[in-house]
Amino acid sequence: MDFTSARKELHRYPEVSNEEFATSQRIRAWLNELGAPDAIVELDQTGFAAVYRGDSPGLRIALRCELDALPITEINTFAHASVVSGVSHKCGHDGHMTVLLEVAQFLASHRPHSGEVVLLFQSAEETGDGAIRAVEHPDFSRVAPDYIYALHNIPGVAKGTVLIRDGAFTPGVRSLIFRIHGKTSHAAEPEKGLNPALAIADCIQLAERMTVAEASRDDFFLITPIHITMGEKAYGISAGYGEVHMTLRAWDEQHLQSASQMYCDECVSFIRKKGFNVETEWCFEFEANVNHSDAAQRVRSAAHACGLPVNELAEPFRFGEDFGVFTQRFKGAMFGFGAGESTPALHNPDYDFPDDIRSDAAGVFIELLKSHLTFV
Repeated sequence: MDFTSARKELHRYPEVSNEEFATSQRIRAWLNELGAPDAIVELDQTGFAAVYRGDSPGLRIALRCELDALPITEINTFAHASVVSGVSHKCGHDGHMTVLLEVAQFLASHRPHSGEVVLLFQSAEETGDGAIRAVEHPDFSRVAPDYIYALHNIPGVAKGTVLIRDGAFTPGVRSLIFRIHGKTSHAAEPEKGLNPALAIADCIQLAERMTVAEASRDDFFLITPIHITMGEKAYGISAGYGEVHMTLRAWDEQHLQSASQMYCDECVSFIRKKGFNVETEWCFEFEANVNHSDAAQRVRSAAHACGLPVNELAEPFRFGEDFGVFTQRFKGAMFGFGAGESTPALHNPDYDFPDDIRSDAAGVFIELLKSHLTFV
């Protein structure tokens, strides 16, 4: 099949998280065209795993990609630009899917002597709920891996460069919402109401005090204000309700949980002391993505076998990635793959996955499989 045409078709018809129905059907049809897998295991309404079995039991190695696009309006004008208003593939998941399709082409004619290969097409990475839903699915036990790998294309880095490190690769990330209930009053008499402005300011100031922004530190902890709202555009009314939305991230999952809970508890305490009722909500949670040393070393060896340069990352990436759900439970590794120094950044409205890196990326995955399994 023509993988570039397939990638452009996926790009043209993007779907946001938890709505990847047509995307999933396209991938299934192409897998059958390449040579049907031995089994398809459903993992939610759109996500699934394609299984390629050897003749006898053995290690099970999984490769994962993502199905979803982003709620971003594309500004590109090329022929394969998104036709879906306000939605586009601006993280390269269309490219990641076609990388695994190219691996599927290899597997169609090269089954392992023993063991299994699982190609995991995961839903809803961007919202952080796809991976956890997959591993909690009753049928996930049928594809639970001994090792699991994933890649992410990285703009700003020379094409084909493999970026890897032992340990933390992406942070744990949690989002926190404070809903602060006070009391409106006349703007000329704010003392007769309860305006949340100072409580909101306290939340922001505490975030600044608790932040450890140096990425090289093990206790890195970053709190970022995301959205604030308060009152209405009615200049005679002192606001009686406000919201603060934050994201919190750290390299270590336990540190993230303890530090973020401390921040939440302290904010709630002083908000209530000011007389407000407050509700909190945790959302968009991504577990810390930690590369196992053995798996990371296999990535290095696979890159060298493909003749590709390897860049040892001094620090983890700061973006959240729900692949951490897998590396917290199974041995595995995520690696970066250079998408070109002049390629627009991820989530930019003019980003487009570079098709000329696909085969090299698929080659690394195939070499990773060969490092664990032998093939007919």
